[in-house]
Amino acid sequence: MGGDSHFLMDIPLQKQLKLAQHWEKISVSSMSKTTAFVAELVRAANETGSLSPFEVRRLLDRAISTIRDLREDVGIIPIKGRDALIYVETVAAGADRVPEEEWHHGLLHAAEMIRDLHIVLDLDTRISVFNRPSNHAE
Repeated sequence: MGGDSHFLMDIPLQKQLKLAQHWEKISVSSMSKTTAFVAELVRAANETGSLSPFEVRRLLDRAISTIRDLREDVGIIPIKGRDALIYVETVAAGADRVPEEEWHHGLLHAAEMIRDLHIVLDLDTRISVFNRPSNHAE
């Protein structure tokens, strides 16, 4: 560790500040993309009256893709038929047929899932699934 601080002493203070700002921007930019998308979903959920079915479908499809990517990063394997993402997919697929209230709930549900998965990922948590031994006597 001492070698690291010695290394920084060799770099002029102005350059150190620029490096710190650069790394802060990189760190914040990846976080702010997710945060901005969650905010976009929440904003859209609160303004469903001004959205078209196409816009809702586009937002939800983007959210579905993001959720799947985040789940993969975390190690979550969805259980067929019991996946919380099914509701969002259903609203997206039927955006031109479901009431605006469903748009609202679908957009908020997607925002919550992305927010929660992002928090898990930020905490560097990984999920592993193991088969539990059966309790049945043989």
